[in-house]
Amino acid sequence: MVGILEKSAIEGKPTRSLVIDGFMRKGSENIYNGAKNVIDPRTNTPFKSFTKLLEFFEEKKITAAQLLHALDTDFGDSSTSPSGEDIRKMLLEAPKYGNDDDYVDMLTARALGLFCEELPKFKVTRHGKGPRGCVWQASTSSVSGNVPFGQYIGATPDGRKDGEPTADTTSPSHGMDKKGPLSAMKSVSKIPNILSSGGNLFNMKFSPLVLQDETGRRKFSSLIRTYLGDLKGMHVQFNIVSSDTLRDAKKHPVKHPDLMVRVAGYSALFASLDPKLQDDIIARTDNIML
Repeated sequence: MVGILEKSAIEGKPTRSLVIDGFMRKGSENIYNGAKNVIDPRTNTPFKSFTKLLEFFEEKKITAAQLLHALDTDFGDSSTSPSGEDIRKMLLEAPKYGNDDDYVDMLTARALGLFCEELPKFKVTRHGKGPRGCVWQASTSSVSGNVPFGQYIGATPDGRKDGEPTADTTSPSHGMDKKGPLSAMKSVSKIPNILSSGGNLFNMKFSPLVLQDETGRRKFSSLIRTYLGDLKGMHVQFNIVSSDTLRDAKKHPVKHPDLMVRVAGYSALFASLDPKLQDDIIARTDNIML
């Protein structure tokens, strides 16, 4: 199988290059140098990790040093008090982005806003040749990069362990949105998406049972109108498929040759995806009611 880096070297992107400022002027493609802006989508997990850390510190439940040690040891040190696993449990149980919690969403919005404002101030250095006139451009659209990114990012203060996929785009971390799709949409609408000039992406997954009758379809339509209209949402896309179906398709791909899923900024046959990416899509929160 051709790897991502090898594929980029042999697969031209002429159409994409035409619409990104800088390539035509320099006679280059978007897989090489030439763009005025370079997009960095790896921005999601840190902003969803703040939750109640300040409160934990103020109440002396844990110290910053204890938290750093727990992260450095991937929550595996059982000799400390509290143990690494106890700290992880504390972090997992803390309020999370995606539940319309104003305090948590405010921290997420402030952190993302600061990042988006500061990032373009830095110039890009490419291939050891010094500044090329490029600047970094923030994006919350990690596409499917949250899976490979996680392999290189250690444990994080939301309870995520070393090697696990990072948060998926602007979506709440898998399984952490406990209060339904509207609450998740409200949280996403509170972050400064307009500052993410490299693009935004919000994935949601619904059970087909939600749309099996006219009442469900009307509610689903109303949900979309509320998000894009009343809440001024900028993007949302859906998979209408159950996790059970996806698990069966992973185990028996021959039985589901035509199962198409929305991965991120693109759609693909589920059977063609890397197993780790399949697992990440399966892990997305199943919304079974509106």
